[in-house]
This record gives sequence, C-alpha cells and structure tokens, in this order.
Amino acid sequence: MPESTWPTRAYVRLAALFAVSGAILGMLIWLVAPREYTSSTELILAGQQDMELSGALAALGGRFGLTPPGVSENPYFIVGLIKSRDVLTAVALDTFVVDEAQTLVEILTHRRPDTPKNIARGRRKLRRSLSTRVNLRSDVVSVWVEMPDPDLARAVLQALVAETTAATQRIEQTQARQRRKFIERRLELARKQLLNAEERQQAFYERNVRFEQSPDLTLAERRLQREVLSRQQLATSLARDLEEALQSEASDVPTLTVITVPDLPWRKSWPSGSKLLIAGFGAGLVVATILTLLAVRIRQAATVGPLDTPRALLAAVRHGVQTWIRAVA
Repeated sequence: MPESTWPTRAYVRLAALFAVSGAILGMLIWLVAPREYTSSTELILAGQQDMELSGALAALGGRFGLTPPGVSENPYFIVGLIKSRDVLTAVALDTFVVDEAQTLVEILTHRRPDTPKNIARGRRKLRRSLSTRVNLRSDVVSVWVEMPDPDLARAVLQALVAETTAATQRIEQTQARQRRKFIERRLELARKQLLNAEERQQAFYERNVRFEQSPDLTLAERRLQREVLSRQQLATSLARDLEEALQSEASDVPTLTVITVPDLPWRKSWPSGSKLLIAGFGAGLVVATILTLLAVRIRQAATVGPLDTPRALLAAVRHGVQTWIRAVA
C-alpha cells in the first residue's frame, strides 16, 4: 500500500512559497489599485409628535389612508429615502469639482449623463458606494460614502444629506396637506351638525316655554343640551387640529438632524496595505494546505513518486487532475 504520511518538509516549503507569493501579490494590488476614501456622518429624526391627529380623529384618518407622521420618523424610513431612486438621481446629476466641474455620473462612469442608461449606471455606482447602519437603541442612522477623492467623498455625502432633508420636508408637508384637507372636511361637517343641533334646541325652547314643569320635556331638553355641547367640543377640537395642520404644512423646519457633519477623510479606506499583506499571506497558506491534502489523497489511490519536495506535491496533484479529466472524457 502506498505511503500516506503527511509530507511535512515538502508542505512547509510549499506553504512558504505560496504565502510569500500571496503577500507579494497583495502588495502589488496595494500599489496599483485605485484609492478610495470614505466620509461618514450620523443622522437622527426630530420628533413631530405634536402634529399628530389625536383620538378618534386619528383612527378615522387611518381609515381614509392618511399616513400618521410616526411612519416617517422610523430610522429605516430614512435609510430607504437615502437609497431611493429620486435622491440618488438628484445627487448623481449634481455637479462636483475634482479636476474640473463635472456631474457625478461623469466622474464615476466617464460618460455624459445624456441618456437614461448612463444616468442609471451612475446611480448604481453611487448606490454601491453608499453604506448605512441603524442603531436601534438611539435611532441614529450612520451613513458612509466611498469615493476616489476625499473632497469628493465629503461633497457627495453632504449632497445626499441635503437631498434627503429636502425629501423629508416634502413628505412631511404632503402629509400635513392631506391632514389639513381631511380636517377641513370634518370641520365643515361638524359645524353643520352643530348648527342643526342649535336650531333644534332653539325650536324646542320656542315651542316649550315652561318645559321645566314636564319631566318628559325636561329630559328632552337635557338631551338637546348634551348634543349641542358635544357638537361644540368636536368643532373646537377640529378647529385646533386644523390650525396645527396649517402650521405643519407651512413649516420649513427640517426634521432631519445631522449629529456629526460629514468629515474630510485623510486616510484612504481602500486599499489597505496591511490587510492585503495578511490576506495574501493567509490565502497562500490555505492554497498550499489544500494542494498538499489533494496530493496525499492522490498518493493513497494511485502510484506516484515520493512527496518529498514542493515540485513532487504539485506533480501529484497534476497527475490526479489529468487522471480525473481522462475518466470524465
């Protein structure tokens, strides 16, 4: 039976050869790979709880499809908004200065943004360079943008924050406009109902001057009084909600707060010389180990020479691969 012991000396030499080769390859990648710089920022949404519809009116608004403000206060809503088509397209078509003034599409794709296809290419590259993370405990959204120039990375991130803030304001104002129209209709109906109740109460008093002397008339008067009071309270509440909705619709206060301003990266995020060196070295060791295992396995199943040198290990693997190809063919 062929010898199946582990070829320690040959393995050590092969591992050293592949590890050094992998490390050299990693350093070559570090030398020739394009540089990337990452700018970061942290965002949080300011609460708008005072603008919510309250009580039965909020439930009624939900039946009519009115989205409560709390939906847009979800941090994942901001992540989706940052990565949305409209925001990314607006930033991709924005102009930035690196060597000269160019749109981001031209900088990333080296094509003019004169066709939808080129714009889509720039938008995809921008989305791939964008990373986000949500801290569920604090609702803080962290955003990173990776670009080939540090000033460009910061400028693009600033543009993303500005476009997202503007989009958030538009959404909030649209929701406020929908709430305002809904409340106006409800207020108009409530005032008509209040007027009808007051007219019925007035007609009751005109017909029954001495209603206190009749228990039935007294009970009917109390019912009318409670109805008028209820209608007055509803109309007053709706008028207050309408004023708040008008203020919310006219508000230009941003609901997106920047905790840390986009920074100017002074160190490149890619390529990392130390990481590439370690990765190449480790990959060389893994490849050498796999080849040695294959060589030992092949020696167990076939008659090959002794595995005492790296060349013998590689020759055994080559022999096994050729045998397998012939068997398949």
